[in-house]
Amino acid sequence: MAGLAALYASFEARFLWHFVRRRAQIRDARASEAPSGSVPIADALAPMLTIQIPLYNERTTANVAIRAAAAQDYPRDRLEVQVLDDSTDETSAIVASTVAELQAQGMRIEHVQRDHRSGYKAGALANGLTRSQAELVAIFDADFAPPPDFARRLILEVRAFDDPEVAFVQARWGFVNSDENLVTLAQTLLIDRHFCVQKPTWQHLGRVTMFNGSAGIWRRLAIDDSGGWSADTLTEDLDLSYRAAMRGWRGRYVASVVSDSELPAHLLAFKLQQRRWAHGCAQAMKKLGGSVARASGIRGRADELFVIGGYVVHPILLLNTLLWPWAVLYASPREVFLGAQVVVSLATLVGPVSFALSAREVGRPISWSFARDVAFATLLGMGLMVNNTIAHVTGYFSHEHTFDRTPKQSREPDVANYRLTLDWTLGAEFALLGYCVASATWLVRAGEIIWAPPCLVWALALSAMIGLQLAPVARHSVNRTS
Repeated sequence: MAGLAALYASFEARFLWHFVRRRAQIRDARASEAPSGSVPIADALAPMLTIQIPLYNERTTANVAIRAAAAQDYPRDRLEVQVLDDSTDETSAIVASTVAELQAQGMRIEHVQRDHRSGYKAGALANGLTRSQAELVAIFDADFAPPPDFARRLILEVRAFDDPEVAFVQARWGFVNSDENLVTLAQTLLIDRHFCVQKPTWQHLGRVTMFNGSAGIWRRLAIDDSGGWSADTLTEDLDLSYRAAMRGWRGRYVASVVSDSELPAHLLAFKLQQRRWAHGCAQAMKKLGGSVARASGIRGRADELFVIGGYVVHPILLLNTLLWPWAVLYASPREVFLGAQVVVSLATLVGPVSFALSAREVGRPISWSFARDVAFATLLGMGLMVNNTIAHVTGYFSHEHTFDRTPKQSREPDVANYRLTLDWTLGAEFALLGYCVASATWLVRAGEIIWAPPCLVWALALSAMIGLQLAPVARHSVNRTS
């Protein structure tokens, strides 16, 4: 297990090294995304754009998302909005009222409802496409509020679709509540690393640029040519991205355009989101792994398999945790185990270093509060090992799946929050916590005290996970100054 962990970390380390070596070139490419000498596309020549907002029981965010989409500074005769509403609660009434108001103002906006949730988000998106003739399709989840110039920047100014091989353009995610608490701060670090370090590096190296499910615009022709939206995985975005790549299309990432979103503020909601992503990535690996490995048109196929199977790190970490005391006491030859641990220890520096680099990319100062956030993000990643392993394993071996939405907390006093409930994975985390404490005690009594601290670190991570799940929903800012 230590060897597998070291192999996984080596991929991360190699991508980080590429970023460090090519940082100036990546920044130059970002600066050229809106060259001052370029001539924007005239409004009269703007391609037809449909904005899709898939919803399922999103009473806390639906109104904001719809109004942000309708406020796009894009030629009105070339823009339409589809609210794809599969809700079963009062969200539909909120949507109906908002849509009626915007229609009265002359906005081309449609409230699309189905009497079933077949295909979940992918099914809703596919259903919306049957009602649109637009050349381009923008997608925003319910917790996203794009700036008014989002579509204009990407389509008319950056001219992202001038290249006929571009299937979609992905913008960077920003966050309206990153300072809300330690959970949102940790998520900000994790997602900023993806958008500020990993994603631009993959694009610069010519690897597959993945659509992240929201805050992006697709070329309709690319969707149809790649087989359309598919509901046989919970990561329909990753699935379509790689099917498009295998058809010769490519994605483009534009880091200079940012769309704000809302992070799940409670750990229970974050666990639901992570479970869905881990489950879907396992399904995508099962579905696409063989095809990607054989695809002659994809560069760096081993790297792409690493990206698709990224959540396998959690089963590796869980197995390493379970086997640790046995390996310390009974591994033979001992030198192999020691060598593997040295490699893993060095590789674990990749995370904090990449966090620091991504923080610098977004202009955040490195301070004591930043060190605290990095430590907490690292513990959070470790603590997810039970939740994400269960999701990953069931995603790979089970044919059944359910799209569990990530509940967001209301920012409007007259809108009630969705109830967050505990699930059985909490019991598994309690059991693993007890195992880690027992393992540390066992190693100390066996005279292997030097190997006991990792068990205590894992126990600390699990304790944080358990405590935050049992805590009430808190809404407050966290001081990020040093």
